[in-house]
Amino acid sequence: MAAIALVAIAAWPFLGARPVSASRAYVAPVLPDYRYRDATIAFYERRVRADSRDQISARLLAGEYMQRYRETQDAGDILRALHQARRALALQPQNNAAADAIIASGYTALHRFADALKFERAAHLERSDDSNAVAQIASLEMEMGHYEVAARDLRMAAHIATTPTVMAVQARYDELTGQIDAARRLLTDAAA
Repeated sequence: MAAIALVAIAAWPFLGARPVSASRAYVAPVLPDYRYRDATIAFYERRVRADSRDQISARLLAGEYMQRYRETQDAGDILRALHQARRALALQPQNNAAADAIIASGYTALHRFADALKFERAAHLERSDDSNAVAQIASLEMEMGHYEVAARDLRMAAHIATTPTVMAVQARYDELTGQIDAARRLLTDAAA
């Protein structure tokens, strides 16, 4: 068996394998989910109507509403998302960071930053190892003018993990505090 494997490995380059340039960019497949967003929403709406105790479908529906809002700017989708996420949270108040995060996102879109901060903090309590959640808290603190608190939160986020999200929020902080060159460098690094 081992001999057959060695022969196959040795013969592989000669059996129709084509050379591929290492400099050729790989394009990752992108799902055009926006094309079937309405059908996905209709599916979850039916599930929620069929079972009023299904917090998972309510939470997923809330997420779909928020995504459709981002694509279409229909503010009604924010209100629908908030309703379904609150419903999911009422059905499962513990271990439901995703519902808390969706509510925070909805309130952020409505510029209700203090309300968003409350729910983002609740989500962070359940996922304390998520540096992006801490960065979101810092971003909300900046929206409310609490720059010292935001700086502390950004240090905590970077201590957990330096992700592109953390870098982008730090760049925004740097820009708002007059450190334009540092902000540009961070955004360049985050995009790389």
